[in-house]
Amino acid sequence: MQSSSIWLSSLSLANDTREGKLLAEAVSTAALARGASDQQVASLRLLLETYSELAEGLAFCLSRNGDLLSQWRGYADNGSGVSIGFSVRQLGTLAKSTGSGFHPVDYDPESHARVVEPILDQLAEPLAAGALEPMLGSGAATLLGDEAASEYREKQRRANESLRDAIMPTVRYLYELKSPAFREEEEVRLISLLSRGADFVPNYRAVGSKLVAFRVLSLRDVEEPCIREVVLGPRHPTPEHVVKSFLETHEIDAGVRRSGAGYR
Repeated sequence: MQSSSIWLSSLSLANDTREGKLLAEAVSTAALARGASDQQVASLRLLLETYSELAEGLAFCLSRNGDLLSQWRGYADNGSGVSIGFSVRQLGTLAKSTGSGFHPVDYDPESHARVVEPILDQLAEPLAAGALEPMLGSGAATLLGDEAASEYREKQRRANESLRDAIMPTVRYLYELKSPAFREEEEVRLISLLSRGADFVPNYRAVGSKLVAFRVLSLRDVEEPCIREVVLGPRHPTPEHVVKSFLETHEIDAGVRRSGAGYR
């Protein structure tokens, strides 16, 4: 509140251990169904998982449901915290102005399969040309002869290069797919990718024994107020009028109400 900013924090240290991995699973399954070899599928999966390490997701995570008992328990000090409601339109404007993405999370495995179909369309040609197949060994090269072996290696190099070019745009989906086990969270994410060549420098903070990367985005960069509502948790002790007064001291005109969850 005092800094009028939000923090987009590293997803690699989030509570979902499969964060950033479901895209590789979905692409691998679809590639196998399309006839890619076991070697290609294994290499493709490894390549995508490597991309998730090279393109760290930094996210500000929200929920479409601002008053859900399971989330009060899991994310708000067992119901003693608060839920802050933001303007979707203003966060979308902030995302656009900072080169970030602003997307709902997809929890549906069938939808994941549909998402990766266009990706496989782009990868089909380089895979058919031999991308990610084992490199030509010395014995096979001898049988082919120097000229043929050289042509084969050049063809495979071009195929691998084409595949890497085709796969780069898919990185945006790394952090948009999650297991249906998290479906009730109805998550929406404002997300920046931290990679070599990123147009921002991250900050770092210590959380217990972990070092967490984060990006700071200023809410002053949007024309209208971002905060629209504050919901007090079912066990939150501060009176509503005190919270309202606190918001007013920071020139935030937002509604204040108490959670409808009867929990103590």
